[in-house]
Amino acid sequence: MRKISLAAASLSFLMLPSLAFALPGVGNRLTIAGTIQQVTLTEQQRFDQWGGEVVVKATNGQNVTVLLQKGTKIISEGRTSRKKARPIDLNIGMTVRITGLRLSGDSLSASVVVITNVERNPVLAANGIITAVGDSSITILQANGQMQTYSLNIDTQVVAEYSVYGKDGLTFVGKQALITLNPDNEGQAKIIRVREASRRNAPDVAVPSFQY
Repeated sequence: MRKISLAAASLSFLMLPSLAFALPGVGNRLTIAGTIQQVTLTEQQRFDQWGGEVVVKATNGQNVTVLLQKGTKIISEGRTSRKKARPIDLNIGMTVRITGLRLSGDSLSASVVVITNVERNPVLAANGIITAVGDSSITILQANGQMQTYSLNIDTQVVAEYSVYGKDGLTFVGKQALITLNPDNEGQAKIIRVREASRRNAPDVAVPSFQY
């Protein structure tokens, strides 16, 4: 009888879904690290500035659904980590470390979200659609519908991360920009990464027509 019992136990172990091992940790409280793959926020959650759902690809390769609650604290690693961020500040490609309560084999409720890649730090970064480029400034249309202008200087690095044909390739206006700010002057652009705007990355507001 003991042999049959051990065999049955071994078989049941092998039949457990792999998701059961996706979130390691002792007890219900755990910490995962990974890269944001998807951010889902309703208009009400954007307005309230809390709630939402984030899908993170953990370091073990497993996709984990993270629920953001009213009490979830979102901060950035580094000297500016005291400044609290909002769910709307979370973007695809951010690397994060999340502590929370296990809900299932592939989901958790977050208590703390720490953004670990500095170049995407929402305190030291901005993103939106480029609406104007001047001799010493750049203006973008942010996801909240507000225009924001940052100063440029000879040390501002510009990286084009797109490939298009025709006259569209000769202007940055209308393209998506991820701007890393100068930590000593948050009104100045240190690095500007320009990419072709897409529906997924564009803000949920009407983008004005541009003159080329």
